[in-house]
Amino acid sequence: MSFSEGEKVSIVVCDDQPAVAHGLAQVLEAQRDEISVVGVATSAAEVEALVRETIPDVVVMDIYMPGVDGIEATRRIRTASPSTDVVILTFSDQEDDLYKAVKAGALGYVTKDRDAAAIAEVVMAVHHKNYALPADLAGQMLADLEGRNAVDDLDVEERTILREIAAGRTDKQIARALHLSERTIRRRIHNIYEKLHIADRIQAAIFAAQRGLAPEEAEDASDSDPGKPDR
Repeated sequence: MSFSEGEKVSIVVCDDQPAVAHGLAQVLEAQRDEISVVGVATSAAEVEALVRETIPDVVVMDIYMPGVDGIEATRRIRTASPSTDVVILTFSDQEDDLYKAVKAGALGYVTKDRDAAAIAEVVMAVHHKNYALPADLAGQMLADLEGRNAVDDLDVEERTILREIAAGRTDKQIARALHLSERTIRRRIHNIYEKLHIADRIQAAIFAAQRGLAPEEAEDASDSDPGKPDR
């Protein structure tokens, strides 16, 4: 994908060590003319506030931070700002950390021993909506994911709701079709996200398509029984 002249990729950097966060911001901007750092944070609360304020293209974030860690912060960011992608930057080369990061919604994962040019390349790849994961860790993780049928974690109603999401229907439409309240639908969707370790409706639709959960013909909301109480 090529860039238009003058186009910038907005970045927020988060690390609990201020010197590291500010240093990384400087080297990323120095590496690529396209990169523009719009904020630096040192905690999950700060990065979440910056994301709400600036809606950056990419967040580069440490995984281990006091209080709320980078995994949970990634999940919150992807929910609050689906257009914002996340790169996890860490010293950890543990497969479990990579798995949790990807399931939380991160597209990139890079260790801190990589040079600035490599980190910038990961940022640009993620901005283009490509996964950028260490090959030695990603191979086993993907094999594990293929062997796990997470659909089994969903009950019948949750599978139906997942199909409705994949069909592009709103909470209100799903609620009317299933004779449930919108509040119940939102709670059930939250449970689905938790069980599948996904962050938003786009990931839910992709998951459904990959697992062969084709959207069913939905009952028109106008045909639903108005006398049946919503739960």
